[in-house]
Amino acid sequence: MKIGLQLYSLRDLKDHEIVLKTARALGFDSLEMHWTPDELKHIPNESLAGVVGWGVPYIGASVARNEEIARMCDKLNLKYIAAHTESGYLRELPLRFPTYLKKCIHTHGPGSHISGWKSALLLVERFKNIGICFETGHIARTGESVIEGIHACKDRVYAMHLKDLDVNMVDVPLGAGRLDVLGILHDLEAVGFNG
Repeated sequence: MKIGLQLYSLRDLKDHEIVLKTARALGFDSLEMHWTPDELKHIPNESLAGVVGWGVPYIGASVARNEEIARMCDKLNLKYIAAHTESGYLRELPLRFPTYLKKCIHTHGPGSHISGWKSALLLVERFKNIGICFETGHIARTGESVIEGIHACKDRVYAMHLKDLDVNMVDVPLGAGRLDVLGILHDLEAVGFNG
């Protein structure tokens, strides 16, 4: 299994070039970007080498915006998109985005219509080519079991945002919190997740 870095983790660095250089200096060669299409217009394509995914652009009612995001995915030859969307707009993913691109919806935790793996699985079961981006912190905050979800969703887990939480449900460095990070990685491997 290949582990990459969600560049959002380095968002405090602000400058795109510094973010990308820092990620590479840390030894990551598989990266997930989080920038908007407008921000991407100011980043040279060659600087985006190693970016394999896009999280979490909003896919909604604006067909023009959805098509712009789809064109950027194709232009950058991304492997996946972990979209923030609503059930009424799921059809946009297979309709507008390249067929080779893995399309998944991001879980957003309590208060969201796609809060955890259970709500996400109910939505994606209607589509044969849409999966789930498992965000372990958000899923744990819903009270759902991350491990149970990995096994229930198996081949629908297209991407993973691996986070750890303390007892107050606040993000902490991996391994420093209450989630069984090694167990999560083991179970991902057991269900055939390849990152």
